[in-house]
Amino acid sequence: MKSKHQGFTLIEVVVTLVLVSIIGLAFSDFTSGVIRGHLNAAQISAATEKTQLALMRISHEIANIDTYRSFNFSNNQITYYYRTDTSQSTIQLSNGRLKLNNYDLLDYVTVFTVSRPKSPSDTGKDGTMLTITITINALGQNGTLSKTFSTSTDLITLKFQQ
Repeated sequence: MKSKHQGFTLIEVVVTLVLVSIIGLAFSDFTSGVIRGHLNAAQISAATEKTQLALMRISHEIANIDTYRSFNFSNNQITYYYRTDTSQSTIQLSNGRLKLNNYDLLDYVTVFTVSRPKSPSDTGKDGTMLTITITINALGQNGTLSKTFSTSTDLITLKFQQ
Protein backbone atom coordinates (compact mmCIF):
# COMPACT_ATOMS: atom_id res chain seq x y z
CA MET A 1 0.00 0.00 0.00
CA LYS A 2 1.28 3.39 -0.97
CA SER A 3 1.18 6.23 1.47
CA LYS A 4 -0.05 9.50 0.05
CA HIS A 5 1.54 11.61 2.81
CA GLN A 6 3.88 14.23 1.48
CA GLY A 7 5.87 16.82 3.44
CA PHE A 8 7.99 16.89 6.54
CA THR A 9 7.34 15.60 9.99
CA LEU A 10 7.29 17.94 12.94
CA ILE A 11 10.60 16.53 14.22
CA GLU A 12 12.31 17.19 10.87
CA VAL A 13 11.12 20.82 10.89
CA VAL A 14 12.24 21.39 14.51
CA VAL A 15 15.69 19.84 13.90
CA THR A 16 16.12 21.97 10.77
CA LEU A 17 15.15 25.15 12.66
CA VAL A 18 17.59 24.34 15.48
CA LEU A 19 20.45 23.73 13.01
CA VAL A 20 19.70 26.92 11.07
CA SER A 21 19.59 28.87 14.37
CA ILE A 22 22.95 27.50 15.51
CA ILE A 23 24.56 28.34 12.15
CA GLY A 24 22.98 31.83 12.26
CA LEU A 25 24.31 32.51 15.76
CA ALA A 26 27.82 31.40 14.80
CA PHE A 27 27.74 33.60 11.69
CA SER A 28 26.44 36.63 13.60
CA ASP A 29 29.13 36.22 16.27
CA PHE A 30 31.81 36.03 13.57
CA THR A 31 30.35 39.05 11.76
CA SER A 32 30.14 41.16 14.92
CA GLY A 33 33.79 40.32 15.72
CA VAL A 34 34.84 41.44 12.25
CA ILE A 35 32.87 44.68 12.62
CA ARG A 36 34.38 45.39 16.07
CA GLY A 37 37.86 44.77 14.66
CA HIS A 38 37.21 47.13 11.77
CA LEU A 39 35.90 49.88 14.06
CA ASN A 40 38.89 49.43 16.39
CA ALA A 41 41.33 49.67 13.49
CA ALA A 42 39.55 52.75 12.12
CA GLN A 43 39.71 54.54 15.48
CA ILE A 44 43.39 53.73 15.98
CA SER A 45 44.15 54.77 12.41
CA ALA A 46 42.39 58.12 12.95
CA ALA A 47 44.37 58.72 16.16
CA THR A 48 47.60 57.84 14.35
CA GLU A 49 46.80 60.24 11.52
CA LYS A 50 46.00 63.07 13.95
CA THR A 51 49.29 62.46 15.78
CA GLN A 52 51.28 62.50 12.55
CA LEU A 53 49.63 65.78 11.56
CA ALA A 54 50.47 67.27 14.97
CA LEU A 55 54.12 66.17 14.59
CA MET A 56 54.26 67.73 11.12
CA ARG A 57 52.84 71.00 12.48
CA ILE A 58 55.33 71.05 15.36
CA SER A 59 58.21 70.34 12.96
CA HIS A 60 57.00 73.20 10.76
CA GLU A 61 56.85 75.53 13.76
CA ILE A 62 60.38 74.55 14.84
CA ALA A 63 61.73 75.01 11.32
CA ASN A 64 60.36 78.58 11.34
CA ILE A 65 61.66 79.70 14.73
CA ASP A 66 63.28 83.11 14.71
CA THR A 67 66.58 82.22 16.32
CA TYR A 68 67.56 85.85 16.81
CA ARG A 69 64.89 86.14 19.48
CA SER A 70 64.60 83.98 22.57
CA PHE A 71 63.37 80.41 22.38
CA ASN A 72 63.22 77.70 25.01
CA PHE A 73 62.79 73.93 24.84
CA SER A 74 61.84 72.36 28.13
CA ASN A 75 60.77 68.77 28.67
CA ASN A 76 57.10 69.26 27.79
CA GLN A 77 56.92 72.80 26.44
CA ILE A 78 58.35 74.84 23.58
CA THR A 79 58.34 78.64 23.81
CA TYR A 80 59.50 80.60 20.77
CA TYR A 81 58.89 83.41 18.30
CA TYR A 82 57.66 82.37 14.87
CA ARG A 83 59.72 84.18 12.25
CA THR A 84 56.85 86.43 11.12
CA ASP A 85 55.06 86.94 14.45
CA THR A 86 55.57 89.66 17.00
CA SER A 87 54.10 87.65 19.87
CA GLN A 88 55.60 84.64 21.56
CA SER A 89 54.20 81.17 20.72
CA THR A 90 53.95 78.14 22.98
CA ILE A 91 53.44 74.45 22.33
CA GLN A 92 52.67 72.61 25.56
CA LEU A 93 50.99 69.62 27.12
CA SER A 94 48.06 70.66 29.30
CA ASN A 95 45.51 68.26 30.84
CA GLY A 96 46.05 65.55 28.24
CA ARG A 97 45.85 67.99 25.33
CA LEU A 98 48.72 69.19 23.21
CA LYS A 99 48.16 72.89 22.57
CA LEU A 100 49.62 75.47 20.21
CA ASN A 101 48.88 78.93 21.64
CA ASN A 102 45.89 77.50 23.55
CA TYR A 103 44.45 75.85 20.41
CA ASP A 104 44.19 72.08 20.60
CA LEU A 105 46.56 70.19 18.33
CA LEU A 106 45.90 66.73 19.75
CA ASP A 107 43.81 64.99 22.43
CA TYR A 108 44.57 62.03 24.70
CA VAL A 109 48.28 62.87 24.98
CA THR A 110 50.09 61.31 27.93
CA VAL A 111 53.69 62.27 27.07
CA PHE A 112 55.14 65.19 25.11
CA THR A 113 58.90 65.65 25.21
CA VAL A 114 61.41 67.72 23.31
CA SER A 115 65.00 66.67 23.70
CA ARG A 116 68.33 67.80 22.36
CA PRO A 117 71.13 65.40 21.42
CA LYS A 118 73.42 64.26 24.19
CA SER A 119 76.61 64.41 22.13
CA PRO A 120 77.85 67.12 19.73
CA SER A 121 78.11 64.58 16.91
CA ASP A 122 74.30 64.24 16.89
CA THR A 123 73.71 67.86 15.94
CA GLY A 124 72.58 68.79 12.46
CA LYS A 125 74.75 70.37 9.79
CA ASP A 126 73.73 73.96 10.45
CA GLY A 127 71.95 73.77 13.76
CA THR A 128 70.70 71.61 16.54
CA MET A 129 68.80 68.38 16.04
CA LEU A 130 65.70 68.11 18.24
CA THR A 131 63.71 64.96 18.92
CA ILE A 132 59.99 65.32 19.55
CA THR A 133 58.16 62.42 21.17
CA ILE A 134 54.40 62.13 21.66
CA THR A 135 52.60 59.26 23.39
CA ILE A 136 48.84 59.05 23.00
CA ASN A 137 46.14 56.79 24.35
CA ALA A 138 44.15 55.68 21.31
CA LEU A 139 40.63 54.74 22.33
CA GLY A 140 39.41 51.67 20.50
CA GLN A 141 36.56 49.18 20.80
CA ASN A 142 38.85 46.81 22.70
CA GLY A 143 39.98 49.39 25.26
CA THR A 144 42.84 51.88 25.31
CA LEU A 145 46.01 51.39 23.31
CA SER A 146 49.09 53.46 24.11
CA LYS A 147 51.16 54.45 21.06
CA THR A 148 54.37 56.46 20.91
CA PHE A 149 55.42 58.60 17.94
CA SER A 150 58.74 60.33 17.48
CA THR A 151 60.37 62.58 14.92
CA SER A 152 63.59 64.53 14.66
CA THR A 153 63.89 67.97 13.18
CA ASP A 154 66.75 70.37 12.72
CA LEU A 155 66.61 73.78 14.34
CA ILE A 156 68.60 75.60 11.70
CA THR A 157 69.96 78.72 13.26
CA LEU A 158 69.85 81.87 11.17
CA LYS A 159 67.87 80.05 8.46
CA PHE A 160 65.49 82.92 7.74
CA GLN A 161 67.55 85.88 8.87
CA GLN A 162 69.26 88.07 6.32
